Amino acid sequence: MSPGQRTMIENNIGVIRKVVLQYVQHWNAIDDSWQFAVACHAVCEAVSANKWSPERGKFSTFVYNVAKFAIIGEWKRLQVRQRQFPMTEGEFDVEIEVPLRLVLDVPYESVFQNGFDPKLKPDIAMFKRHIEGESISDIVKELGISRQTFYNRTKPVKEALAKHVVPIK
Repeated sequence: MSPGQRTMIENNIGVIRKVVLQYVQHWNAIDDSWQFAVACHAVCEAVSANKWSPERGKFSTFVYNVAKFAIIGEWKRLQVRQRQFPMTEGEFDVEIEVPLRLVLDVPYESVFQNGFDPKLKPDIAMFKRHIEGESISDIVKELGISRQTFYNRTKPVKEALAKHVVPIK
């Protein structure tokens, strides 16, 4: 692969991430996913084999399509493999250790009754909405903030609660 081809791919890594985001449930796990690896590999192979030319359209569209069809193709191959080699019941009987559940040793509200910064009040309310089941996407959309801002603002709240968490079985 030539340095020019490598630069073209590096400049369009965001396009690959956008494709992968359609197939990965957690946005922070994109770069560690098998979908990202498959898409990057397919794009590198397609570029090094000179399958793209300027007459065929924009390079970003080419990258998008190659990545998308590589992920779909790999997923289909995985599905076929699972049908060919199904696990029989009892084949992998392994005891799975049940993780500890974490609970607060005091009521939620009492953690913040004494000595918290009044500036944290909106952050506590935002965190409580998320804990009660509202999605982060809905919260950030309503408040007009980014997901990263949500995480940054709720971090002190989580740290305050972490001091009162006890494990139970």
